[in-house]
Amino acid sequence: MGQNARGISDKEKTALWEVFKGPLTLILYGIAGVIVVLAIKATGLFQDVAGFLTFGKSAERIATLVFLVGLGFAAFLWWLCARYFQLLREANPGENLLTSLKDLPMALPEGTVRAIIALIIGVVGLPLLVFSKELGLSDAIAGYVNGIIIGVFSYYFGTRANAGDAQTTRQTVKMLDTAQATNATLEQKVNELNGEVEQVDGLKTSLQASDFDRQTTRLQEQLTQAEVLIDVLGPALPKGLIPDGAGDALKTAQQVLASARQLKAGEITGETVTQVASAAETLIGKSPLTALLKTAAGAMPALANLTPAAGVALLLGVAWRLGSDQYRRWVARVLDAPYDPQLISLGLITPTSAEIAFKDCPIFKKAFADRLQQPAFISDLLDAVLRDDAADRLWAAYGAKSECFASRGELEQGLNEFRGALLWDQSASDINPTQIREAQAVLAGTPLAGGEPAPEQVNAALREIATNSNASDEQRSALQALVLLVGSLRQAKLDPLKLIAEGWKS
Repeated sequence: MGQNARGISDKEKTALWEVFKGPLTLILYGIAGVIVVLAIKATGLFQDVAGFLTFGKSAERIATLVFLVGLGFAAFLWWLCARYFQLLREANPGENLLTSLKDLPMALPEGTVRAIIALIIGVVGLPLLVFSKELGLSDAIAGYVNGIIIGVFSYYFGTRANAGDAQTTRQTVKMLDTAQATNATLEQKVNELNGEVEQVDGLKTSLQASDFDRQTTRLQEQLTQAEVLIDVLGPALPKGLIPDGAGDALKTAQQVLASARQLKAGEITGETVTQVASAAETLIGKSPLTALLKTAAGAMPALANLTPAAGVALLLGVAWRLGSDQYRRWVARVLDAPYDPQLISLGLITPTSAEIAFKDCPIFKKAFADRLQQPAFISDLLDAVLRDDAADRLWAAYGAKSECFASRGELEQGLNEFRGALLWDQSASDINPTQIREAQAVLAGTPLAGGEPAPEQVNAALREIATNSNASDEQRSALQALVLLVGSLRQAKLDPLKLIAEGWKS
């Protein structure tokens, strides 16, 4: 590394050259002088030096003088080039300067060669013209020499006078070339920037379209629940449960959504996205969903470590995740709805489960206390209870004649009590931990988030809601409205907890 094939490094070669450069230069000068002397001797010139110095009329002597002057100027030109290039090497010029040197004569500064030519003409021509008579030159030759001198000097000094304009012209040309190159570079940069701008615009358009779709979907979801609560259920709800301005916010949101759906892909702007988002925010703020949830919380018993509002939200979220039969049983339990024969499947009720439910019914337990030991009594009673005409059958069999019931009203009250017990027994396994966990996950990050109560705790809370006689009419109406809303959202495949969480955050 760092050495040539002979084992001498570049640094050592440079050092050797610096040592021997001076002696070698002197030797070369001496050789050049010897060659000049030998050349003069070979021509036979200067054999009579004294005669030569007296400027005789010998043509050979004049030619020798011109030859020596030419050699002197050649040596001067060589020395000038050497010094100039040495200065360039030491200055370490840039690539642009080296490239521009190729357009100059002998790569020397502009005007150098013209100056040397004019100097040669002046040094040689002026003595010839001054001493033309002594040299025996004819008038014609003297005229030629005079013309040459005048022409060269006129050209040289005229060029020098116009050098500023020429230099200005060249600088202007260079500036134009540089400007043209700069313009080309700028044009390329502009094209690149335009391409980047197009990419940014495309990305911006894509983001706007994506944001527009998200905000439109969000507005549509809020409209779905608001239309049910305001237009469908609102007229039947007590006054005060629907916030003031909710109807106007609903109409505005409907108009904004209708206009947004008519827009084409290229017509979507940031302003339209803002309009849709603003309409959604206004509707969320005016929607009765949050107000109904707060009101219904008054009818909610304690559930684990959840707030009453969080408990209601959890029950709604669990109901949305139930199967069809499970959901109908859930609605019947929450609203304490009238008996529906489709809610109870006889095939899923065993005599043991029926007997357990029978024990939770004080009226039937008292009325049939002496008949429980009869074979197949529970099975026959169950068959009659699950029929549509159960009241008539039971009154005919166990009415006034058997004195089991004091009145038909007591029988019907006991029948509803037993049917409810069967419904609650069959619904005991409808709710599972997975449904509770999924519902709580949607509420994560909101004040409604909390622990995960067990299914037994949720069933117990549902039973207390159905039997809570202390709840006000407004609280029960709000709860009923939310239960009906869940049914509509199940058809729309829209999770009510998503809407509740968004409204609660706002």
